[in-house]
Amino acid sequence: MNMEYEFDTPEKGTYHSGHHRLSSSGAKEILKSPAHFMMRYGPNARRTPPTAAMRFGTAVHTLVLEGEEAFKDTVLCRPDGLNTRTKAGKAELEAMLEAHPNISKGMVFSTEDYDAMFWMRDAVYEHPMASDILSEGLPEYYYEWTDPGTSAKCKALADWYAPHCIADLKTCIDASPEGFAKAVFNFNYHLSAEFYRSGDEVLNEGEIKNWYWIAVEKHTFQVAVYTPDEVAERIGRGKVREALKRFAVCHAENRWDSYSKDIQELISPRWAR
Repeated sequence: MNMEYEFDTPEKGTYHSGHHRLSSSGAKEILKSPAHFMMRYGPNARRTPPTAAMRFGTAVHTLVLEGEEAFKDTVLCRPDGLNTRTKAGKAELEAMLEAHPNISKGMVFSTEDYDAMFWMRDAVYEHPMASDILSEGLPEYYYEWTDPGTSAKCKALADWYAPHCIADLKTCIDASPEGFAKAVFNFNYHLSAEFYRSGDEVLNEGEIKNWYWIAVEKHTFQVAVYTPDEVAERIGRGKVREALKRFAVCHAENRWDSYSKDIQELISPRWAR
């Protein structure tokens, strides 16, 4: 596949830092306010540790997209019956980690979770469309660009990048059409999709690749593959454009304001009307 615009991939754990290039996660923050963006990505950023769900998702991503060898280099299975609340259990865990210096404490999982990751991997590759998408391409594909409309500097780290598509692997509780659509809009997955596609479009002479979400349920190992409809594309791209404009203005003026300083009239949510 064409690799002509791959850049040096950041070290794991460093991609989501720095405020000189906008990422899709940064775009979500700056839409809250520029101050939110700087609190997470600026020089005095407050680092928040990943949640258990995030760590589980990271492990599944590694296994499914990078393979078993990479997975076993970064993930450990905690023996059944190991009680890390006891002195002996803590000592045994520390001995395990000393024997695997590249593995962090947060990437040690119960046997139940560890086995579930392999069931999820198998389910993804047994799904005809998911396995076809993942049959060609590269995981953790990094690229950067300058937005032509705003001159904002941007970056992306795609879960899966192939010649004719970009894919995002999502571990979830509900991969049904209704459940996953709700997650897309609740967590701004559509913004991320259009952010990644817009950058690739700049670097790929205007070609817009297909986008796919591969959704796999944690507890049932059911898999579904989705592509955004016209509404998700339109709203997602609108959010991207607004985030890029804010980012460009904030950098130009070196101002990272928060919410309005004026008294504002409350806008009641739709469900309350």
